[in-house]
Amino acid sequence: MPDPEHPPSPIDIPYVLEPEYPEYLAPSNDEAPLEGQSLPADASPIAAFPDYVADSDLEKDP
Repeated sequence: MPDPEHPPSPIDIPYVLEPEYPEYLAPSNDEAPLEGQSLPADASPIAAFPDYVADSDLEKDP
């Protein structure tokens, strides 16, 4: 039960602004097909480690 000194406040719904650049926002039903598209090279987890060498020779490069 609310205190008589502090009645319940009305529900405050904040104003939501319109997008500034709606021409750059694609509709949700206009999704691009993902099949046949390869990932960029920097999407690989190995790209996060620039010192990683895939073909390393410990005898040649100690």
